[in-house]
Amino acid sequence: MLLPLSPRRRLPVLQNKDGEDSPPRPRWQWVAFGAVVMLLVWLPLAYATQSLIARTAASYPEPLAPDDAQKLFLVAWLLPTAAVFVAGALGGYVLARWGDRIGLQEAAQAGGLVAVFAIGLSWARTGVSAASIVAVLVVVPGALGGASLGRRKRAL
Repeated sequence: MLLPLSPRRRLPVLQNKDGEDSPPRPRWQWVAFGAVVMLLVWLPLAYATQSLIARTAASYPEPLAPDDAQKLFLVAWLLPTAAVFVAGALGGYVLARWGDRIGLQEAAQAGGLVAVFAIGLSWARTGVSAASIVAVLVVVPGALGGASLGRRKRAL
C-alpha cells in the first residue's frame, strides 16, 4: 500500500528573498577578500620559489665564484619578486572580474595590505630594512594590472 506524498515544502532559511534588491557588499569587504586571495596565491608560489632557489644554490660548487654569487643573488631576488607580483595580479584580477562595482582603487588597497604584511614578515625575520619596502612597488602595480585585465573581461 502506497502512502500519498505530501507536497514539497521549502525551508525559509534557504530561500533567497533579497534577490536583486539586496544592497551591495561594502568595499572594505572586497578589499579584505582581495588581500586574502593574494595571500593564498602567494603562499604556494613563495614555497615553490624558495625550493627552486635552494636547488639552484645546491647546484653551484661550494666555493662560489663572484660571478656565480651574483647570478645566485639575482635568482634569489627575482623569483620571490615575481611570485609576489603574480599573486598581486591574480588577486586584482579576481577582485575586478567578480567584485561588485570594484575597481582599481580596491585592488590597490588590497595589494597595499599584502605589501604591509610582506614587509612585516621581512622585518620580523631579518630586522627593519628599507629594501623590504620594495614590496609596495611590486604588489600594488601587479594588483592594478590584474584589476585592469579583470575589468576588461567583466565588460565582455
